[in-house]
Amino acid sequence: MAAINQTVNILPPTLTLRGPRIILRTHESRDYPIIRDFLSDPATMTYLPGLLKEWTLEEVTERQEARVADQKKGLRLPLSVILPGEEESLVGTSGFRSVDLVKRSAEFGIILRRGFHGKGYAQEIMLVLFSYGFEELGLEKIEIVTSQRNIPMRRCLEGLSIREVGVMQWDDPGPMGHEVAFGYAVLLSDWKDVKLRLLGKSRSGNRLWNSDGISERVDNDRTPESRVI
Repeated sequence: MAAINQTVNILPPTLTLRGPRIILRTHESRDYPIIRDFLSDPATMTYLPGLLKEWTLEEVTERQEARVADQKKGLRLPLSVILPGEEESLVGTSGFRSVDLVKRSAEFGIILRRGFHGKGYAQEIMLVLFSYGFEELGLEKIEIVTSQRNIPMRRCLEGLSIREVGVMQWDDPGPMGHEVAFGYAVLLSDWKDVKLRLLGKSRSGNRLWNSDGISERVDNDRTPESRVI
């Protein structure tokens, strides 16, 4: 009997992914005031100066809802990063800032609020999201673009042996303004080794993943400082 291809060919309208410490879920309107605050915070947006300004709630609402609409078209996967608890805390945004399911590629993006850097959350988010991308969406490449100045992110990626693929600069200001950016990529052929390194980082943190080294996933639609997400 031929093997059954379980690859997901479209993005679900809403999605929740769970890791040991964090939850990644589709944006909700209650997230927008917090997103407004950290998009307007110079410390949080150090490596994304092209986006830093005093955002209004209306601007953020329009921005995030446009991203959720793109998710329903299969073009993007924007997610809020949540620390669960009695009072859950939104600590940033992440996801795939672009998705091409024909070319089987995506670009990873992440912003974490001030106070949540250097705690291993970025690695856990990558493990949760890249597992979903490669193992459920059937992606063959995930790209990461970060500022030349963003030494912590570059060290993180290089410490995971994620390959550098180029240096770029935009003609028009983007999220990083006119800054030089470094591009990295994880190919499907790299994923097994990168996943083992990410699992090692996660296991040195608070809690282990399950015996298969994967996170729990919930498709909500079943019930009717890399670049910014």
